[in-house]
Amino acid sequence: MRIVPWLRSNVPYQIVPVLLALVAGSLGASSSARAQETAPPSPPEEVFQTELVYPQEQGEVQLTLSPHLSGAASERTGQVPLTLEYGLTDAWQVELEWGGYTYGPSHGVGDLEIGSKYSFMNLLGNHTHAAVGLEVELPVDQADEEGVELEPFVILARDLPRLSGLQVFLHAAAGFELGPEEETPDALEADGAAWTLNTGAFLPLRPVTLTAELNWERTGTVDRAYVTPGLVRSLPGGWEIGIGIPVGVTSSADAFRVVGMLTYEFSFFGDDD
Repeated sequence: MRIVPWLRSNVPYQIVPVLLALVAGSLGASSSARAQETAPPSPPEEVFQTELVYPQEQGEVQLTLSPHLSGAASERTGQVPLTLEYGLTDAWQVELEWGGYTYGPSHGVGDLEIGSKYSFMNLLGNHTHAAVGLEVELPVDQADEEGVELEPFVILARDLPRLSGLQVFLHAAAGFELGPEEETPDALEADGAAWTLNTGAFLPLRPVTLTAELNWERTGTVDRAYVTPGLVRSLPGGWEIGIGIPVGVTSSADAFRVVGMLTYEFSFFGDDD
């Protein structure tokens, strides 16, 4: 089969032990998890390329490291963004993200991003959720000619309790760049518009969650789309670890990417579960 040579030449062997460790740890914990079947499985804190509908609760803090590897073998780059999220109320959160340092042929310091999200959970008393938000990206590198970027977004999600806690979700966003010499929002540059549409589902199985995403983005006239399977593992003490493998399905997309995830969540009020 042609897929085997493709995997050997495109997927770095370093990710194999990580996947095996996650699966082995999940199987080892499954026996103890059976004793907790009375409680429904918890959803993951994050997936890999899609913003989820859930906000941080009031006083709750979440730190996320999301290292990723992208690009062709000769132009491969790595980056380790760091995100901090804080719940102002049980429905409204703010966040700060730093893009980290980019390693590879194109290297440099990542930008800063400030965001806010307001969530509407259990709309009309059922299992439907929604959220709206805004992210503002601020260039850090003084040599960077890009301006400030505004990205409003909307999220819809639906729980399916009869399917073992499966959730399907949709995330849509539009990014508009303010030219570096422009001073008012009226001068939004249409050519810099970027459109994003993500959809997918996750299935909590305790203590792991299986995730699947379809990610599409358009910048100008360039379309990139990925299918992203992933695995998230819950750990004691408010930690989660995961790995996702976005696989490009359009000619302009990378053949594959590797996205890791490490999250830690705690509460200022000391009642974190």
